[in-house]
Amino acid sequence: MEEPVSIRELTEEERHRLREIEESIPKFESQKRWSDLTKALIAKAELVPGVEEKVALYTQAATIYLERSANQVEAIKCLEMVLELDPANLRAITQLKELYEKRRDWEKLLRVLERETMLLDPGDRALRYAEMAQLATEKLRKPEASIDLWRKVLEYEPDHREALGALASLYEKMRDWRALAEVIEKQCDLASGEELKQLLGKLGSVYGEKLNDDEGAARVYEQLLTFDPEDKRIQEQLKRRYVALRAWDRLEAFLEPAGKTDELIKIYEREVGNKELPRGEQIALLFRIARLWLAQGKPDRAIKAYEKVLELDPEHVEAAVALSPLYEEVGDWKKVANVYEIRLRHLERPEERIQLLQEAARIYEEKLKQSELALGKFIEAFVLDPSIDFLRENVQRLGELLKKWDSVVEAYTKVLSTVEEASLQVVLRFELGGFLWKIGRIDEAIAAYRAIVELDALYEQSARHAELLETIERRLEIEGDPETRRSLAYRKAALLAGPLDRLVEAIEAYQQIMTEWGDEEIEAYAALE
Repeated sequence: MEEPVSIRELTEEERHRLREIEESIPKFESQKRWSDLTKALIAKAELVPGVEEKVALYTQAATIYLERSANQVEAIKCLEMVLELDPANLRAITQLKELYEKRRDWEKLLRVLERETMLLDPGDRALRYAEMAQLATEKLRKPEASIDLWRKVLEYEPDHREALGALASLYEKMRDWRALAEVIEKQCDLASGEELKQLLGKLGSVYGEKLNDDEGAARVYEQLLTFDPEDKRIQEQLKRRYVALRAWDRLEAFLEPAGKTDELIKIYEREVGNKELPRGEQIALLFRIARLWLAQGKPDRAIKAYEKVLELDPEHVEAAVALSPLYEEVGDWKKVANVYEIRLRHLERPEERIQLLQEAARIYEEKLKQSELALGKFIEAFVLDPSIDFLRENVQRLGELLKKWDSVVEAYTKVLSTVEEASLQVVLRFELGGFLWKIGRIDEAIAAYRAIVELDALYEQSARHAELLETIERRLEIEGDPETRRSLAYRKAALLAGPLDRLVEAIEAYQQIMTEWGDEEIEAYAALE
């Protein structure tokens, strides 16, 4: 035993007292004054600085108490002091074990047994802790102590079946359901066959009924179902857990392969009716219902599901998109128009808006006979992209048909204030002039045509020949008067031959004049020569 360094030196008084005690010890022993002898030994042990000497003195005192006076209480005190000084003292451990067992002091016995266990090789400790746990269960009747000891068994042997079984029983008695579930999980890892099936059944009940842990219960019942896929009780348990978890994908994967789509839809419909369910989750379920009805070839049922979505959220664009082809298929054009309006309120990309505006205009005019609404859609699309001929034609056609002159003029005026492309400016002003002329607004028509001429003159004066050529070409595309066309054709050819110096194109332009107006065009011949 290694001697510790003395904490302090004895005082003169203590040294004197120690000498007196040492002198008295032989006298008490020779006189067989055992009580005085033990007191002297203990007093000396309290004074001497060395641990080894203290241990020897307390051991001697304990032996005298046991052999001479049968005083187990005092002997135990001395032996406990020995262990405090020397925790690995096997003699003291052995004697204390015997004394505690005789006195049925099970708590102290367990404590000294644990001291002894820690002296063992780690590989042997699980067995000793198991014995201690069994002793605690049978004698001490304190579940907490038994649990602590069984858990120590598992520290050294995690797969100790007896420890797992004992802990499961103790946790169940104490209603510690979470700890019980953890133990049964470990038991399941070690089990197979019928034993595993029984353990899973118990574990599922603990998760589902005691802990309200739906995820844990679902996981266990999924595993349990592999033993008997037709077990109705397990199937019902799984459905309940999936619904509680809102694990809709797992529920579908469970029911659909079994051909239970109708049951699945009923579950979803019941959940949608739950007023406490958040609106977003209700909508998500309605989309699932619609998808399932479509898969069964029942679009009318799907329509009802999507319509319920719009009842919950009148601006739900995904529902509007889904309803569009379904309404078109059954020819409910009024509802088609309504969902188109929802979609239009959410579309931002010009190309997509123009396409949908055209479709909406067609439905309003051809299916619903609401030409005024159709005109509004054509105008909105035209403002987004005035270069599309089809849009301009329909704006003018419906504007004239409905006598909505001001709407058409306002639309063209608005567009002309934003269009920068010279050729498109020419086309728009030409069309506007023609429309104004047709409806008898002559002065405004003249102003529109004059703007075209002024634009040409401006380009010519500023030597912007490319822009001038572009406007002339666009005017040729839309001009109907032969003389005006002939004049424009010569201007185009002259621009190509002169300022632009594009001789090949100039030759083609003069040849086109001769083709359109005949061989009498001497000016064209001369230019070609």
